[in-house]
Amino acid sequence: KLKNEFTRLFNSLFTNPEDYMTIVRLLGNKRIGYTRKEIAKETSVAYGGGLTTILKALVGTTTFLIGMKFYRNPAVIVPLLMIQGFIFSSLTSINMVVPTKMIGDTVDYMEWKTGERNEGMAFSLLTFISKLTGSLCTAIATAIIPVIGLVTVQLADNSLQLVENPQINTRFWLWALVTILPPVASLISLIPFKFYDLEGKKLKDIQEEMIARRELNSKTISKSEGEI
Repeated sequence: KLKNEFTRLFNSLFTNPEDYMTIVRLLGNKRIGYTRKEIAKETSVAYGGGLTTILKALVGTTTFLIGMKFYRNPAVIVPLLMIQGFIFSSLTSINMVVPTKMIGDTVDYMEWKTGERNEGMAFSLLTFISKLTGSLCTAIATAIIPVIGLVTVQLADNSLQLVENPQINTRFWLWALVTILPPVASLISLIPFKFYDLEGKKLKDIQEEMIARRELNSKTISKSEGEI
C-alpha cells in the first residue's frame, strides 16, 4: 500500500530510520520550518554533529529522489545541486567545530584522569587522520570509476579519454555519487557519538575540578618559589 511506502523507504535506506522519520514528520507539521536547535528539542535527537549528519543524509536523499528521473536534464539537476550545496555548506560549519571541541574535551579528560596533558599528540593525530581519509577518498574515487561505467579509451592521437560503458547507466551512478551516497555513507561517523559522554554535568564537573587543581598547583609553585 502507498501509505506504507514512507516507512519502507526509510527502513531500506537507513539502519536506524526512527530519527530520520521523526525529523521528517516534524518538518511536515510547520510551514515556516525549524532551526537545528528547535529540531533537537522537539525530536530529542542530540544537538550537534550527530543531528547535522542526519540532516545532511536527509537532504542528500531528498535531492537524489527528486532528481532521480531528471538526472540527464541540466535545467533540473543544476538548481537541485545548488540548493543542496547551499544547505550542506550551512550544516558543515558545525561539523568542522564539533570534532575539534570533542578532542579538546578528551584532552581535559586525560589530564583529569592521569594528571598529564598532551594536546600536541591529540591534534597531531587529528591532522594525520584528516590526511589519511583524504588519501583514502582519492583511492576509492579512482577505484569507483570503472565500476560506474567510465572506461578509458585511447584516441587516434594516442591521448586517453573517459567514455561511458553503454551497458551501465553511468549518469545515474554519477547522480547518486554527488547526492545520496556521500551523506548516507557519512552516517558511520555517528558511531563515536554513541559512546561519547563528555557533556552536560559530567563535563562541567571535570572542568571545575581541573580549574581547582590548576589553582592549587599555581599556589603551591608560587609558595615554593617564595621559599627559595
